[in-house]
This record gives sequence, structure tokens and C-alpha cells, in this order.
Amino acid sequence: MRKIVIYLSCLLFVFGFVSCNKEAKNLKEEIRLLKEENSFLKAENIGLKKELEELYKKIEEKASASVKTTVPETKEVQKPKNSVKSEEGLKKKNR
Repeated sequence: MRKIVIYLSCLLFVFGFVSCNKEAKNLKEEIRLLKEENSFLKAENIGLKKELEELYKKIEEKASASVKTTVPETKEVQKPKNSVKSEEGLKKKNR
């Protein structure tokens, strides 16, 4: 009876060890796949950062170009205001 208990316990120990070994191999494979995915995502992230920097540069260029075009427009708007003031001054002088 003791021998049967010892054999069964050894058999259970071996089965447990084998299943743990298989689980460890599966986990190692999963870790390897996750590392590959991580490196791929890092490369993609770097590419997206570069693309984002390019877009920021384009936005800055457009903003600076629009500022350059709006500067003459604001000067044109200011000129009529000056002429309106001069007209008001003429009206006061005529009174």
C-alpha cells in the first residue's frame, strides 16, 4: 500500500512538473511575441512622432504665411479709420 502511494505521488509530481514545463514554454513564447509587438509599436510610434513634427511645421508655415497676408489687410483697414477721423475733424472745422 505504501509503495502504491509513493508511486502515485511520484506520478502526480512528474505530471505536475511536465505541465508546468509546458506552461513555462508557452509563457516564454508569449513573451517573445510581445517583445516583437513592442518593438513594432515603438517603430510605429517613432514614425508617427516624425509625421506629427512635419504637420506642426506645416501649420507654423501656414500660420506665418497668413500673418504676412493679414498684416497689409489690417493696414488697409486702419487707413479708412484715419480718413474717417479726418472727415470728422473737417466737419468740426466747418461748423
